[in-house]
Amino acid sequence: MITIGKRVKSAIDHWAKGEIELSLTDACIAVDATSIKYYKLTKSSGNEYQRFLREFMWLITYSGLPGLMSQNVEVPRGKLSLPGITGDTVSVEQLIYYVLRCDLVHANSIDPNLVFSNHVTLGNDGDKLLISSNIVWGILHSVIFNPANADEKIGGEFYWTSITDFKMFIDDYWGKIHIPKKIIQFYTGVVV
Repeated sequence: MITIGKRVKSAIDHWAKGEIELSLTDACIAVDATSIKYYKLTKSSGNEYQRFLREFMWLITYSGLPGLMSQNVEVPRGKLSLPGITGDTVSVEQLIYYVLRCDLVHANSIDPNLVFSNHVTLGNDGDKLLISSNIVWGILHSVIFNPANADEKIGGEFYWTSITDFKMFIDDYWGKIHIPKKIIQFYTGVVV
């Protein structure tokens, strides 16, 4: 059985090899499985997936989009193809759901108008939308620290993550949502 912990482990392994799209595929599937557990659903739903992202956007943005921490972030969409989404802007949860999750899982590729950056957190470069490649870690943190996943394990004692400069072994922190909240309060003064 492929567990959420195994998906997280696989995402980290792909990340370490520089395979961002494979890492994101596992991370996005882990969100699917986590949202099912968290909301006590019988199967995945696009609406519940996006609801989950909105609920944990504070953590996704803080740890995955350095310099941002917000519940609602919208950016100019450039020429991104988003079926059913009108308007000139796209929210981060729409971007994660439609462009990352759906494109990777169903089409096995990402819209070429989305570019991963090691220097820009989130922005627009003409027709292209730039997003930090660290978005993988924001997505993974919404899974790792989620209370529904308190019983998960990676099974590798040396898999670790960090939020700002606080480093931790993942298997010691599954489901402990209070930890990133404390870290964020310490560094920003914001109570989540």
